[in-house]
Amino acid sequence: MRRYVAMSVLLSTVCLCLSATFAQQKPENGTNAAPPDIDPTLWRVLEFWESRSSRIKRLEGDVVRRTYDMTFKVETIGHGQFFYQAPDHGRLDMNPISEADMKFLMAKRTEPEARVKRDPDGKPYALENALAEKWVCDGEQLITVNEEDKSAAVIALPKELRGQNIMNGPLPFLFGLPPAEAIKRFDLKLVQTPTKELPVAELTAFPKRRDDQQNWIEAKIQLNTQTGLPVAIQLISPGKTKQEVYHFDNMKVNRRRIFGGWGPTPFKLNLSKYNVTIHDDDIAVAKPANRQPMAKPGTVPNLVGMSHKEAQVQLQNAGLKQQQIKLHQGPVARRPADVYHVMAQDPAAGTPLRKDIIVALKLWTAPRQARAANPK
Repeated sequence: MRRYVAMSVLLSTVCLCLSATFAQQKPENGTNAAPPDIDPTLWRVLEFWESRSSRIKRLEGDVVRRTYDMTFKVETIGHGQFFYQAPDHGRLDMNPISEADMKFLMAKRTEPEARVKRDPDGKPYALENALAEKWVCDGEQLITVNEEDKSAAVIALPKELRGQNIMNGPLPFLFGLPPAEAIKRFDLKLVQTPTKELPVAELTAFPKRRDDQQNWIEAKIQLNTQTGLPVAIQLISPGKTKQEVYHFDNMKVNRRRIFGGWGPTPFKLNLSKYNVTIHDDDIAVAKPANRQPMAKPGTVPNLVGMSHKEAQVQLQNAGLKQQQIKLHQGPVARRPADVYHVMAQDPAAGTPLRKDIIVALKLWTAPRQARAANPK
């Protein structure tokens, strides 16, 4: 499930993967000949894919996502924005469409010639509005936000998947997988060659690795060969029970003013108003929804995420003595900023304070060679 969420986030900027010009051109000087069993045109595409995608440092645009539930015959629609910054920062904001747009789509899909997904009896799928949600990857962690219940999940990225190495993860499409690796990992086919009249190329990708097959069994990519940017991406889930289709528009490449209207970066989220769960090594650790020192007067404060010094001050302000506060070493922090910050607490925030209460704090720690027995 976590891997599927990560894939969805990174897919929001999948346009990077195919930003190669796809028109029928001769290979650039220095390109390698296609292997004997590979379509030369496909090989040329893969080489452009790798070389041209490296030229895109920043990308943003609009996206419409349609999700089809093949079991319950339901289509869900949402729209939003995506952002990308090389080599491994991405963000996708999805929102429900307006009430007026929903009424328009509902009316149009009842027309006999409407191009909509239908059940075996010819009846259009039920149409539902998407929920408001966000996915953000800042290179070190993946954050998923559910705006409906004000919850968020933070998933640490292993070091081997950060930076350029993220191409080794579940979605190499983003970062220009080298052609030799692409054909080793995927069965790729060029199913539509672009023409002057219809400058759109279409590729299909079938995963060969088991870890990829757990997430999707087929990807379809449509590319506008005049702009070198994708028109649409479709993912088909294992069992063919679900399809996700992303349509891209209004894309801006390497804008001088980065991510206009978002300030310095869209890749940092303020999670102070959310109920946060931190996932590390498959262990979920609850994090308080805010950084208020007290959930209620007379109860244990919310301490997770604070530095150990700040947490001890908050407990002392709540009336505890130093001997009532116990510090314990937790796992090594994946981010330097988390070292000696509270990973978990016992008892939980909101527990009534008693005179004899003992509060245990588990701290993220530094690598063994860089830490003393106890934080100073």
